[in-house]
Amino acid sequence: MKKTSQEKLYEAALELITAQGYENTTVLQIATKAGLTERTFFRKFKNKADIFFAGGEQYSQMLLTKMKESKANNPLAIVLESYFYAADFFDEH
Repeated sequence: MKKTSQEKLYEAALELITAQGYENTTVLQIATKAGLTERTFFRKFKNKADIFFAGGEQYSQMLLTKMKESKANNPLAIVLESYFYAADFFDEH
């Protein structure tokens, strides 16, 4: 499956920031590594920090949906089930 611009930018940012640190990584470096332009970066994200928080609402909804779908009766079990689901999701993404 072909990656979206957002996915390419996220992966490039993660790789660069891991290698050289947040402060030493520029938006231009991220865009270039992703094979895109700075303009494309700013169409998708407000700034460098936004690249990691852009999906926050989406992730919250995902967790709430998982909690609602749980078959567990114990509130702690529901939370743990959702936590492990989220952990697997973040490992994959």
